[in-house]
Amino acid sequence: MNNPPYLTETESAIKAMSSLEPGETYVYFVGFLDEERLAAPHAVADAAYHLYLAGKVHLTQKRMTLPTSRGVVDWGRGCGKGFRYIATGALPKKKLVPTF
Repeated sequence: MNNPPYLTETESAIKAMSSLEPGETYVYFVGFLDEERLAAPHAVADAAYHLYLAGKVHLTQKRMTLPTSRGVVDWGRGCGKGFRYIATGALPKKKLVPTF
């Protein structure tokens, strides 16, 4: 996707998520979002959450690596490469029309 040069990386990510067609996906963060304290990843995650609340996207995450050999995942410290955080364009909600 080509974005105008005046958009920041955060603005580009938000624009990409906002314009998703139903079924299209956009990976908006890779790693451990909860551990990141940078403003940019949280701004994008906040925007994704608001798009979810508005019914525009569905949010999912996919673990990129398996748990440790003992099957333990330390969610507080992270494990492996983390997660892909994915926004998927949602179908518009159908408006209910009363039938009489």
